[in-house]
Amino acid sequence: MTMDLADPTAVLLATAEAFERAGIRIAAYGGLVLAAYGTPRETKDADLAVRLVTPEDFVILKILSTRERDLEDASTVLGELCGRIDSKFLEQEVAELAREMAEHDVAGRYQQLRGLVSNRT
Repeated sequence: MTMDLADPTAVLLATAEAFERAGIRIAAYGGLVLAAYGTPRETKDADLAVRLVTPEDFVILKILSTRERDLEDASTVLGELCGRIDSKFLEQEVAELAREMAEHDVAGRYQQLRGLVSNRT
């Protein structure tokens, strides 16, 4: 299937579909959305906003990954933001994910991460 890259509606829909398949929520705004909800104007641009994950979300995603480098990345976030990270939330999420994903050593990866953070200080 070919797409007309000059057609902003087609590009917006294809982009939104790709983000959705990747599990990433987006919000569209700009000229195309204005045309859908308000009075259309000359421009036909499509702007997208992608929600950035919180530092806690980032750490959880890195725990769920399988590379050691991912834990090292998470340890730098925990080290840099030490007093501003919601540790209680992290522990609750780790416990919940450990129950839901028994085949993945979520709790063990979290403990390994905590060890890396301790070694950094």
